[in-house]
Amino acid sequence: MELNSKKRISINVVFSVLQVGIVGLVYLVIYKILLEKLGAQQLGIWSLILATTSVANIANLGITSGIVKFVAESYAQKDTDSINKIIFTSFLSLLGFFLVLSAVIFPFSKYILKYIVEEKFYSYAVSIVPLSLLSLIINSLSGIFTSVLEGIQKNYFKNVLLILSSIIFLLSVIFLTDKYGLIGVAYGQLLQALFLLIASYLLVAFEFKNLLIKISNWNTKTFKVVTSFGLKFQLISILVMFADPITKAFLGKFGGLSFLGYYEMANKLIFQVRAFIVNANQVMIPVLVHSMNTSKQKTENIYLINFSLTYLLSLLLMSTLIILTPLISYFWIGDFNQYFMFSMYLLAVGVFVNILSSPAYFACIAKGELLLLIKAHFLMTVIIITFSYFFGKLYGGNAVVISSSLATIISASYLIRIFHKEIKEKLIFNKINLLYLTISILLCLATIIGFNYFSELKDLKIYLIISSTIYLVSLYSIVIKLSLKSIRKQI
Repeated sequence: MELNSKKRISINVVFSVLQVGIVGLVYLVIYKILLEKLGAQQLGIWSLILATTSVANIANLGITSGIVKFVAESYAQKDTDSINKIIFTSFLSLLGFFLVLSAVIFPFSKYILKYIVEEKFYSYAVSIVPLSLLSLIINSLSGIFTSVLEGIQKNYFKNVLLILSSIIFLLSVIFLTDKYGLIGVAYGQLLQALFLLIASYLLVAFEFKNLLIKISNWNTKTFKVVTSFGLKFQLISILVMFADPITKAFLGKFGGLSFLGYYEMANKLIFQVRAFIVNANQVMIPVLVHSMNTSKQKTENIYLINFSLTYLLSLLLMSTLIILTPLISYFWIGDFNQYFMFSMYLLAVGVFVNILSSPAYFACIAKGELLLLIKAHFLMTVIIITFSYFFGKLYGGNAVVISSSLATIISASYLIRIFHKEIKEKLIFNKINLLYLTISILLCLATIIGFNYFSELKDLKIYLIISSTIYLVSLYSIVIKLSLKSIRKQI
């Protein structure tokens, strides 16, 4: 039984939020298990391998981005033959591209890891790379079928599969890590990828009864159209993709594997929280596209309201994370780990500004203006490389984390400024927003200073009472409540 449009959109939004939350919690548990069973150094090795093998995503060529659009068009016309051609052509193309690039990356990774990983861990790390690459290839192929599900507006199926696959990875880590160590984690990742590929294929095959993977479904014209569309996004994806491995490589070099392991945990947590707001902003793309064809004023009003909501939610969430960082470290890691807390503080500040740029980011995509996004990401990559290298050599791992956060802030600020200049709108930092920012900064500083004072007295109970009080004040502050009510009225 087909769902009506509004109900389908609502279900997609709900399942998208659920997926982000559940997968985030699952990975928090996974990282805690890995830290306890393998230690920070091996967690750092795992982080480096993931970052190194992720370079193979270049082979994607943005194809999965095009699949959503073209499948949606063919589905609307009930053209199953075209969908078969899109699926098989994309499948064969991606498989070929990834196999070739993986064959290049494997020997290259051996060379890179030699200069980053300690000698005693080198052979161990290299042995895991092929498994990680295989998982990446399988995940990319499953991305074709999950994109088809998006194209026919059945995102909720995709989100359920992502939740189940993360649970499979968790169970694999629990049962395989004791016996196989870090290689057991790689096996778990492979099982997760295989499940996602098989399950997503079966769902698509069930939707299209005559779905066949056969050579006759290859279509050169379809290949050109899909890749041409996807390549417009690929340069942005490459710049985004390289930022993380570059940061982790410099941090592994100048800060050590333990620092990198704790940074990976902080990074995973921060970006999982970020996903709640960013995913919500993605929903605005079709809304903006529709409004662009009706009223320019309406488009700008939608953007301004979206920015206001994003500002408040981002400020609230990132402030809360900073305030709770010592508690998170204590309950997740087992102590007040300085590497983890330092990474959390810096990442939260950088991601706060990054989230503010997401309304402008998705508005640019809706308008088809990708050049500004390319410039912003290029600026971020240049700053990360330059600052991390020069300051990392002088001041160690802390300087690398600062450089990464600073690069995120500068690039996001650049995007916001230029976009607002193009739509002829002033930056939305009025007195009220500045007041919220000031209050949040003071609360965060009070927590950090209070922690340093009470941690010296080793009085954890007093610290918990103070930090919890600050958290409740920040979360339920009258100012934020009144602001949300005001924005709700505007909507």
